[in-house]
Amino acid sequence: AYKINDLKNIFIITTFSQIAYISIGFMSSSFLLLVYSLNYFFVYIYSVLALFLIIITANIILNCQSLNDLAVLKFVDYTLYLNFLGIIFSLSGLPPFLGFFLKYFLIIKLLTSPILFKFGVVLLLTSFITMYIYLSIAYNLIKNKYVNFSTIEFGLHPIKTSYLNSEMVSIINESITLIFNSIII
Repeated sequence: AYKINDLKNIFIITTFSQIAYISIGFMSSSFLLLVYSLNYFFVYIYSVLALFLIIITANIILNCQSLNDLAVLKFVDYTLYLNFLGIIFSLSGLPPFLGFFLKYFLIIKLLTSPILFKFGVVLLLTSFITMYIYLSIAYNLIKNKYVNFSTIEFGLHPIKTSYLNSEMVSIINESITLIFNSIII
């Protein structure tokens, strides 16, 4: 999955691992695991919603179709670019972000339970795999200094602007920032 350039395929592959965190709480009889899983579910939904809003905005503004095209956000809208990276870091489970703490509480609770210990080990290993995938996405966005601007169409895509104006793009941009700020806090 880490060599796939299509973001849709990457998120489909990594969603299976994320759903495991949510479903393990529903399978167990522990109330704390259920609470942690529900919290993780809501944070994951907000994160994915914000990511898709960023991708849709980038697709409307820049006609971005792949991961390499999203590197242009660094030069066009730096706030959107930083929001995208922050959400990717949160989904990967890096320590200062909310995604880490929810995964941490779930894994600790699973590892301390003698019945669910095996599930905890499996989730721990899959979290390392998904962290590698998400961090490789972030690394590709950060290291991509030389973007071929001749292949990217700046401005709103003419077909898509029949139902979208710049006011809607700014509203989408503000909602992404609002969702991102609620995830970080």
